[in-house]
Amino acid sequence: MQILRALVRAVDELVDLRSRLPSVEALRPLSCPGCGHLAFGPAGLGIVGHGVYWRQVLGVAALEDDNEIPVRRYLCWGCERTISVLPDLLYPGRWYAAGVILEALR
Repeated sequence: MQILRALVRAVDELVDLRSRLPSVEALRPLSCPGCGHLAFGPAGLGIVGHGVYWRQVLGVAALEDDNEIPVRRYLCWGCERTISVLPDLLYPGRWYAAGVILEALR
């Protein structure tokens, strides 16, 4: 499952995520999009940080040399599925950033 969040204002700022990825606490979803399990429930922490993976982004001039950005990942204790928090300028399952896709369609 993937959640889109406003982490940057422009596509060229994606390169800044390598040095200033928000903390686990800052990006933790309030509930699981799959099962609705709360992040902070009566039993304690229901959604825990589960590391970072690196995702390719193509078509962004600032990322031409090294085209990977970190993506924060969480684990839901309710359904035992992982949740990824992507910048909202990226489309899940696509290699190209939103601006590049829109320019190609135009």
